[in-house]
Order: sequence, then structure tokens, then C-alpha cells
Amino acid sequence: MDDLRTIIDKTLKQYLNAKQTPFKDNQLANYFRREPKQYIESYIKKTGFHFNYDVKSSVGNGRWAIIPWIVLFDTDISNSATNGIYIAYLFAEDMSKVYLSLMQGWTYYYNEFGTKIGQIKINAASNYWRNSLNLTSSTFSTQDIHLIDPSKRYDTSLPRGYELGNIMSIKYDAGQLPTNQKMEDDLSLMIQSLEELKSKLISTKDIDLSNKYVLSRTNIIKNHKRTPTKRDYDQQSENNRITGLQGERFVMKYERNQLKGYKKLQHKIEQVSVTKGDGLGFDVLSFNTDGSEKHIEVKTTTDKKNTPFHISQNELLYSKEESSSYWLYRVYDLNGDPKIKKYHGNLENYFSFTPTSYISSEKETR
Repeated sequence: MDDLRTIIDKTLKQYLNAKQTPFKDNQLANYFRREPKQYIESYIKKTGFHFNYDVKSSVGNGRWAIIPWIVLFDTDISNSATNGIYIAYLFAEDMSKVYLSLMQGWTYYYNEFGTKIGQIKINAASNYWRNSLNLTSSTFSTQDIHLIDPSKRYDTSLPRGYELGNIMSIKYDAGQLPTNQKMEDDLSLMIQSLEELKSKLISTKDIDLSNKYVLSRTNIIKNHKRTPTKRDYDQQSENNRITGLQGERFVMKYERNQLKGYKKLQHKIEQVSVTKGDGLGFDVLSFNTDGSEKHIEVKTTTDKKNTPFHISQNELLYSKEESSSYWLYRVYDLNGDPKIKKYHGNLENYFSFTPTSYISSEKETR
């Protein structure tokens, strides 16, 4: 069994030539699928790390990949390179270097938001984690990584997604690889960074919820007619924010069920509080069966339905301005048997309001 340095070095030296040969039953491809897994698994057992792990590597699926990779998963939070957060060795297209990276799966963002917005979102999430984590090694960098030629056009968004999904990394230049011991030490420190990140996730059992929570904190929006505003986290605790996200997901599922038989409309339902940002006046974009829009504000509590809840001035104003499309979905008993009570149009027709905050300015002194 080859060691880590030998595996990396052999790939850097042989991959470009291997790409000129048939993919099926290729010797390097078979080596790359086998050796990294065997070695990294033996290393983890030797060092005594205690977490559920898996190792996968790929040089492509049916054809040679632009960017071959080796991935180490903590299976509590991810078991696929398409989503979640994991450790990866990412080889540059020209085989001039390889990065050891703590990174996010790009395909999740692509499926949720498409290429353009997905790239903005994954980059924002990477920046969020860079600001939240400690660098376990002075040799780790939070700078961008460069895997492809930015002037070339590619028929896949994966390479650029890999670049933007990087949270922190260390670069190894071809022909200047450090010793195997140094590469193992770097891997050990990166595992510690992954475990630190894991400890900061909202839910290790629900990576989708954790991703949406992170995105809700980044407050990104482009090209929308209303101006987003950052939520007041002094007024709304993070626990309440998590409850809100869970309620919105419950409503998303409910709305999709209501549109059974209308697949095109089902696919257009959107959690705009995450995809477009806060301050739009509603949380979920859904549709009536005739295709007209429903702008749904979701208010969620874990208690009974008559528990008071917060309404912002922007939300109240939106219910008046867009009364024909506006809905308030009151989700309650979230941790028990969740239910929804629905209100359509101007909220003043249903609720009374008590001001809970004021704009203040200092009095003039005489």
C-alpha cells in the first residue's frame, strides 16, 4: 500500500497522460479509486480519531474528470461529495498543484439555486465559516483556491463550484510536495477543523437545515424589487430563528402537497427568506392552482396557536400593499403535532397590534 505522498505525487505526474487513454479499465483510474481509501482509513485507525468516517475518490464517472478528488467524510454530517461539508484533496486541472481543503458540496447549491445564484450562495457560506472557525495551523489559508483556467469555458459548473466551496486549505505544489509525515499532520489538523465546524452546526442530523440557517445569516439578495434588511438578532434570538426556519420548511412541504398534480408549480415553490434574503415582507413563495402567486409569511411557535408573535412594520405594510397575494401561515405546536392556521390579506383585519420598540433620539439640552 502506497503512502499519502506517493498517491498524490503519482496522480500529479500521471493524470494528464492517462487522460489521453481510454477511461474504462485504466490502470491509474483503478489505482486512484483503491489506494487513497485504503491508506487514509489505515491512517485514521492508527491515529485514533473517533468519528464515523468514509473515504471516496473519483477520476470521473464514465469519462475523465476535469478535477479528480479524494474526499474524507464525517458520515454524521455528509456521505456524498454533492452536499454537506467534508475534507477533500482537489487536483488542479493542469496538475500543477493539489489542495487539501475543508469544503462544501457544490451540487446542493446548484440544485437549490441554479448556477449564478448558487455560486453567490456557496461563496457566502464559505465566508461565514471562515469567520466562525479557528485556523488549526498557520499554514492553512482562507484565500481562494485556483483549480481551473478562468479564461476557459467549461461544460460543467463543478470546477468553479469546488473553488467557491473551499473554506480553508493548504496548497501543495507539484514537484515540491512535503514529506509524508507533514502531509499526515496537515490532514490531522484539518480533521480537527472539520470537527470544530461540526460542533457549530445547528443540527448534525439535518445538514439542509444547517445550510439554510447559515444562508439566512448572510443576507444576500440581488435584483429584487424590495430592499432586504438584516434581522434584528438582539430582538430575535437565534433559537427563535431556527424555529422559524423549521416552520418555513413545514410550510414548504405543506404547499407542495397542496399542489399535487401541478409539478411545474411545485418546482417553483421557493423559500425566499433564504434564497432572496430577509425583509421582503414574506418567507415562502407559493402558487394557487391557477398559477397566481401566494406570498406567505410564516410565524412559528412551539406553543399553542394563541401564543403572541412578532410582526415587523415591513411585514404589516406588505400585507396591506399586496393583500390579494399575501397570506400569513401561523404554524404552532411545532415540536408536537404541527398545525397551520391561515390568514389571507391585510393583517389588520385579523389581529390587534402592540408596539414593542421605538425609534429614539437624544433630547436637546438647554
